[in-house]
Amino acid sequence: MSLSPELLTLVMFGGLLVGLFMGHPLAFVLGGIAVIGAYLGPGPRVLGSIINNIYGNAWTTTCW
Repeated sequence: MSLSPELLTLVMFGGLLVGLFMGHPLAFVLGGIAVIGAYLGPGPRVLGSIINNIYGNAWTTTCW
């Protein structure tokens, strides 16, 4: 499912406002919106690279 960049921006901004007004921490809201935006934008094939980047950064940060 690929949304146009304009619609994706509106959805992500709306989700940001909803998450913040519900009282959730900014870091969790931004992380969740980023994953949802990656799924709605390029598609589910991007989620694997997101997981690899998260664990890759965690591994290099904690092991050195």
